[in-house]
Amino acid sequence: MILRFEGNQLFLDNEEVTEYGSTARPQTPAHYQKIRCIGSSAKGARIISVDEGGQMKIWDPARDKLSRRVWNGNEYKDVTALGVTEDGKRFAVAVGLTVAVYDTNRDGTAEKLEHATLPLRDKVTFLQFANDDTVICTDSNGSKLTLERDPAWKIKN
Repeated sequence: MILRFEGNQLFLDNEEVTEYGSTARPQTPAHYQKIRCIGSSAKGARIISVDEGGQMKIWDPARDKLSRRVWNGNEYKDVTALGVTEDGKRFAVAVGLTVAVYDTNRDGTAEKLEHATLPLRDKVTFLQFANDDTVICTDSNGSKLTLERDPAWKIKN
């Protein structure tokens, strides 16, 4: 699976992923504003994209269309990293030093589980799930912290 973006367009294996609109505009680009960040599950079950306006979308590649628009606001306007579990059922979003973890529901909506502000020197630029309950957070200097659920999400050194 090859995932990339150019401007407001999202491509999966060199095919544009579009949102189905009205009959007047049967297909619209992935976003109206430039895409800022994307993340996907290893198995390709979910793709998460966020644009410069803070609009976050969850995509279901098996259906080749938008699964559910999640947020449309300023909270994720400055997103710096996205991470998705292997099965696509959980994802994490970083904005600077703050990381939020979400579960996706069957209907395509998402539920925020927890968020934490990390004691790193610089913004988080990479998020990777080691498993469903562990997120490895890396800043732009290469410093790493682990965020684990035990039973609540907390920072582990």
